Amino acid sequence: MKRLGKFARIGAIVFAALGILTLLADRLFKRWLLHKALATAAPELIHSGEAASIGIIGGADGPTAIFITSIPTQWWMQPVVIAGLFAALAAACLAVWLLLRRRNDGR
Repeated sequence: MKRLGKFARIGAIVFAALGILTLLADRLFKRWLLHKALATAAPELIHSGEAASIGIIGGADGPTAIFITSIPTQWWMQPVVIAGLFAALAAACLAVWLLLRRRNDGR
């Protein structure tokens, strides 16, 4: 049991760190690599695979409607989803560790 608690604690730390690093790497990749390096080296490679538009319809005395359209990206490729998965795994490991610690302290 003591060994399982140690693995759960290490797992919580590792998964939390992976979640944070996933978000940081995404920001770094998008800002530096795509916008700086590729824009100067090969500007023809940069194109947006997503299309979006915003339309505002309304008048001075009537209701106003705002239409926003876009092509959604794959949900499982979003870094926020991956970081959330790591956070859920970290929470599960932390819960196991705390339960094992409470059980060992009670004896």
